[in-house]
Amino acid sequence: MNLISVLSNYVSVAILESQRRELARENVSLRGRLLENGNGHGIVTRSRELLEILSLLERVGPSDATILIEGETGSGKGLLAKAIHASSNRANKPLIQVNCAALPEPLLESELFGHVQGAFTGAVREKAGLFVEANGGTLFLDEVDKMTITIQGKLLHVLDNREVRPVGGNRSAKVDVRVLCATNVNLKARIARGEFLEDLYYRLNDICFRVPPLRERPEDIPLLVDHYSRRFAAELGKEVRGVEPEMLRLFAALANEGEPLTTRLVPRELLRVEEETNGDAPPTLKAEVAKVERKLIGQALERSNWNKLKAARELNLSYPTLLQKIKLYQLDRRMMIRQRS
Repeated sequence: MNLISVLSNYVSVAILESQRRELARENVSLRGRLLENGNGHGIVTRSRELLEILSLLERVGPSDATILIEGETGSGKGLLAKAIHASSNRANKPLIQVNCAALPEPLLESELFGHVQGAFTGAVREKAGLFVEANGGTLFLDEVDKMTITIQGKLLHVLDNREVRPVGGNRSAKVDVRVLCATNVNLKARIARGEFLEDLYYRLNDICFRVPPLRERPEDIPLLVDHYSRRFAAELGKEVRGVEPEMLRLFAALANEGEPLTTRLVPRELLRVEEETNGDAPPTLKAEVAKVERKLIGQALERSNWNKLKAARELNLSYPTLLQKIKLYQLDRRMMIRQRS
């Protein structure tokens, strides 16, 4: 009887603990859905710093203030730009985004300001620029620090005079566009080096805030994991019962009905033990992912004959991100040719 009593207590404790974990998971999920559905811009967070930023954006959204968003790549600057536009009086007008790092100077100038026919080789017809296309709405300039001084000067002119002149043209057109900008570098340091116009910096900087990266708001990780696992499970018509901490959201597509996500869903190539592993320590998932990523980038570069812009498009990466990864993985065209031979 004593043994049965002890076992019953263990079972009761186990059941209560299981219920506690389930309630905690549902609480996290509910908080995330309330935040997402309540703000209308898809930002899932309970970070005090980020919530304060969102509160600020709700107050300044209806104004035409230019806003500079600082933060690391992948911290969510684009989502915040969408939130600003959605809360503004321009919400029913276009929001146009351009990555200033993805285009060389002549193409970026033409994209922003347009060009007239014959303005340069290849200008076979007149083109309206993004300022004209965004008229009445919002233009979001991502990685604005990558603009050359020449284009910076033209952007400053547009902001000061509310008019844009196409490349090769002799007439200006009035535009009504709110400009939002983002950067992942210290613009004041660029100004000190003569790489960014100080007047433009203050013209873009009616309001400036920094977006904290995810590592500085770990309280958001459970929300995001739950949000994305549910999102992708719903898209695939599957029920996924929780996510183990080490799993990425991309593996939601591989889950079986009614089962949790586990490391068994990781492709064998990622879990393969490297033949040249030193010692007895198993390879980490991060290292194996990096190895596969290096291989895929190398193959894309070879297919594009090392046209990096073309390879970036094929891989759905921004041009600067591809350059960073080429440097990180020490990819060299001559070395890869020697390896093949």
